[in-house]
Amino acid sequence: RWPDHPIADYASLYQIGALSLKGSDTWDPAELADAAIAVLQGSDDPLVQQLVASQLGNTGVEAYLNGADLDLLATILPRIERPTVREALASVALASAIALDDAPRAATWVRHHQEGVEAFCAYAADLVQGTEESDRACTELRRKHDAASGWVVARGAAEPVSWQAALGAVVQRCAAQHSDPTEPRIGEGSLEAGAWSWSWSDTDPLTRCVATAPLEGPEPPDGATVRLEVIP
Repeated sequence: RWPDHPIADYASLYQIGALSLKGSDTWDPAELADAAIAVLQGSDDPLVQQLVASQLGNTGVEAYLNGADLDLLATILPRIERPTVREALASVALASAIALDDAPRAATWVRHHQEGVEAFCAYAADLVQGTEESDRACTELRRKHDAASGWVVARGAAEPVSWQAALGAVVQRCAAQHSDPTEPRIGEGSLEAGAWSWSWSDTDPLTRCVATAPLEGPEPPDGATVRLEVIP
């Protein structure tokens, strides 16, 4: 009724909270994305921005964000103080850029996500003193980051800054030729005496392609292990 009243943003948070309840009758990721973006476009309140960002980072809105939405989120990201929220928001935005097949924006969000992952892992290590649970969480976040970095590098939108990204690009290029493009696949590899061995079958064309394709970027150390995901 009074959309310009200072309390209006906080009233909108109740709507966003209801829309973000997965499994409930009110859950609607498309409407959630629209409502959240509308609030972020009109609010300069840092608390409102952080609360909205936390809802976006915990729900499946990736398919409902467009390029302009991602640009808006990039302006909001530096104002988000909580490391867990920053990483989650960057993860959603990065996944959305990839879903849009927007390599330049994905390259931007790969950088934001790298910062978010490192901040999250430092925060988790301090919070729980480096338990196995926090180590597993960070390992999984870095795996997803490496896969996204490889996707960006494979499309020529960035240079690889790590051997994981360079190898991820090889996997993405090989998967484009030898893998079902609609099927996510994860492979574990280890490097011994200059040769990679993979959890994928030795007779799998994807495995043979990865084994023989040139690595354009930093070289991995002998004994390196990696877990890489093929992004459809």
